[in-house]
This record gives sequence, structure tokens and C-alpha cells, in this order.
Amino acid sequence: MEEVKVLVSGQTSELIIRKGEAYKIYDPEKINIQGCINTVARFLKNRISRLGELECNIQADIEKGVIQLFINETNHFWGFVQSEITIHPDIVKFNINTGEYITPEKMANHLKMRKHLFDSQNEYSAVYSALKAFRAKVNQEIDAIKDDRGNYEMKKAQFIEHNIPEGFKIKVPLFKGTDPHEILIEFLVNSSLEVALSSTDLIQLSDETRSRLIHEELKEIEKVAAGIVVLFV
Repeated sequence: MEEVKVLVSGQTSELIIRKGEAYKIYDPEKINIQGCINTVARFLKNRISRLGELECNIQADIEKGVIQLFINETNHFWGFVQSEITIHPDIVKFNINTGEYITPEKMANHLKMRKHLFDSQNEYSAVYSALKAFRAKVNQEIDAIKDDRGNYEMKKAQFIEHNIPEGFKIKVPLFKGTDPHEILIEFLVNSSLEVALSSTDLIQLSDETRSRLIHEELKEIEKVAAGIVVLFV
């Protein structure tokens, strides 16, 4: 048996000797939190008293809609908390500005699953009916002008222009956690008589709202952690 010598001082009141494998020593875990737009502000409101503000920095990217808090920036075990503006799922499901063309009949069925997001149910009914009727009418009109040797493509283009609805309005949140916006959606039609959804309103509103939300959130952060440097990247 191996002999173990232990020296203790006169102030020692208790000595515990254990046999076997010692507990494994773990390194500290890095903080890695990612959430919605107010995540960084909410984190700082509850933890600022435990943080050294001079050892932290915030990086904001307006174009990407991201605010990042780096904690203990020079420490190997630095922490990371991120606020992110995320497009609302209802917007994503509409397939707006994706350049994806489908038949009018498929577009009608696509919009039917999202009728509750239309600003007006009367407008939905008119758009849906026009798209469903378009397929049957296209077959009739195209067959009628195919035998006309002059300007077939021009007549087809004129037919499209007069029979596809110009567009419609929806009312949905642009980003998670924001209030609904009224957005104008327009139909695009290609030479194959397929349609896609487009919206310059959505692009403009998204850019404006993203910038406003980032700046509003930085003001909230400044109220509780004015000593943390903010960098725009």
C-alpha cells in the first residue's frame, strides 16, 4: 500500500481524505444566447450589475437587423448575446419577391390557404375567382388566336394585361413581434402565362422598419448600459 504523508497546521479542525478518481474539472461555459429584437436589452437589464461595462461591446448591423453583445471581450471564455429581427413566417409563406412563377390555378390555391391574411375578404374573393377563371379563359382565347398568323405574341400579351388582377393587399406583421402592416402585393406575368408575387411596398417597409427597430432598441440598451460602446458594422 502506498504511504501518504499529510501535514496539517494546528488550526485545522477537520481533515477529509478521499480515495478514487477525483471529480473532473470543467472549464466555464461560454454564454451563447440568440433571440428576438429585445433579447440584448432584456439581458442587460437583469445582468448589468454583474458585468464590467468596459469589458463589453455592442455591434449593430442595420442591414442584417442584428444587435450583438460581446461580454468579457478579451477573455477566452467571452460571452455572446444576440438580438435579431426575423421576417414573420406569414410573409415568408407568401413567396413574395422570390421570382417563383406558377400557374394562375396554383396561385389561386396558394392564396386560398392564406385568405385570412387579406386586408379585405371581398378583395380575396375577387382575386381568387379571377385566377381560377383565368385558366379556362386562357385556353379558349389562345386557341382562338393561334390560327391568326399576325402578331400572336402581341395579342397574347394584350390578353394577359386585361385579365390578370393587378394585385391585392394583405395585413400582416413584417417581423416577429411587430404590429401588422398593410402591404400592397402585385402580380407579375411571364410569357408562359404563369404568375408570381411582387411588392416594392414590402421592400421599402422592411428597410424602414428594420432601421427604426434597431435604433429604438439601442436607445433602450443605452438607458441601462450607457457605458458599453456601440459599434455599427
